Amino acid sequence: MDKKSIMDDMPYLMAIISGTELKVDYANEYFLKTFGNVILNKSLFSNFPENHVFSWSLKEALRRKVNISIEEISIGQDTFNFNINYCTEGNILLVCGERCVTGTPYEQRIINEIINKIDMPLAIINYPEMTYYMVNDKNLKFIQQINPTIKNIEEIINVKIKNIKPFFETQGIEEIVKQLGESGACYTTDAFRLGLYNGEIRHIKLSIVPIMNSSGEINKMFCYTLDMTNEIQSNLIMEENNRMKEELMSTLSHELRTPLTVILSSIQLTENLYEKDITENVQKSLGIIKQNSRKILKLVNNFLELGKAEAGFLSPNYTPMDLVFLCESVVSSIIPFAESKGVKLIFDTTEEELFTLLDVNKIERVLLNLMSNAIKFTPSGGEILIRIEKEEDVISMAVRDSGIGIPKDKMKYIFDRYVMINKRGNAKYEGTGLGLSLVKKLVDIMEGNIEVISMEGMGTEFIISLPYRLPKEKELPYLGFISDELQTVVDIELSDI
Repeated sequence: MDKKSIMDDMPYLMAIISGTELKVDYANEYFLKTFGNVILNKSLFSNFPENHVFSWSLKEALRRKVNISIEEISIGQDTFNFNINYCTEGNILLVCGERCVTGTPYEQRIINEIINKIDMPLAIINYPEMTYYMVNDKNLKFIQQINPTIKNIEEIINVKIKNIKPFFETQGIEEIVKQLGESGACYTTDAFRLGLYNGEIRHIKLSIVPIMNSSGEINKMFCYTLDMTNEIQSNLIMEENNRMKEELMSTLSHELRTPLTVILSSIQLTENLYEKDITENVQKSLGIIKQNSRKILKLVNNFLELGKAEAGFLSPNYTPMDLVFLCESVVSSIIPFAESKGVKLIFDTTEEELFTLLDVNKIERVLLNLMSNAIKFTPSGGEILIRIEKEEDVISMAVRDSGIGIPKDKMKYIFDRYVMINKRGNAKYEGTGLGLSLVKKLVDIMEGNIEVISMEGMGTEFIISLPYRLPKEKELPYLGFISDELQTVVDIELSDI
């Protein structure tokens, strides 16, 4: 039996290659099936570029007269390991190639390093066949929870996924995979309900990642199963707890508001009726009662207003108004509070008058809250600037102080509920952490934007931008808001100064 007959009986790719041109002198049937019959008496360069690792290895074996082994060379859809043997009987090479069992090198690494180690259900899907190529043990257990008749992985491989997991089709995931096969993008589904065989309901997400072969074509898909049940249940419990807490706080707030209003009204009536009979000590005691009642009422009002805003029950109530006149009036009403702290108020505007549609009550609440904070955090001798500007279709209101400022790492939290950025264990910095959160909500309701600029130790500036809404007819500003009602609001909003 000659060498060629022996080669024909071998279950490997075998060929005799000669010369620097890598001419194929002889190839067995297995080699010809892989490369094609036309390869005989031709150069391997017709199938592989000269710079290909296979071509380079052949030339190197001839040049150095050595044997070389190369692994995981992709040819078509298959991958081979080659042994290149230099023969001393002439300038020829004996090439022997063996098919890799595990598929492409990339898939082999995935199988070895990921599939058997990853701690979540994972499958590799054949694309576009939509059949299982590989599943890990976690995924097998997950599948058995859906279909307990599946006993082992062998029953799954090369089976249509929708036959194993019906939700793959009913949830439209099969169509998603087809789209990913065309686009090459990765995708994670929203959480959806999945009923297990025992009647239990789970909430899962699927994360799908396309895999390309050596030719750049998508032929596989990773499919991770993410069980979101515990997270979703925890969120539901948290939402229910928050709802119950909000209901309790809302009930308490409503229950507190009525007696507080009665207390304040009774004090005002007492002061009016018995003005001459009230001694200095009694007046001092009444003042303490009023101030603390207003603090509680401010907390109650802020909480109720914030709750309404978050629930979507607050809507803007626009009326024609001169914004300059409104802001100047609000600033004037708090001058006594600023002077009591030794803080100077400055009002500046680029417009003499600025008629627009405004929600007067919300603008008042926003300005009073910002100026109350500015007065609270600005030391004696400092100043606060309130500025009004208009640029094209935008109105801006700014409140800038020369106070203690906000630490840079706390800036992103300033509008969060119950957050007190400048809590320093000092009574003069006390608060509830609701004010700025309410300001943000009110500005959002008016379709505006609020931003903050601050440097610790240098001061803070809040800038509110609102759309300029031109009234249908130019009207005189409504003057009725400059009354005891505004003063009452001011007294409540600045009760902690």
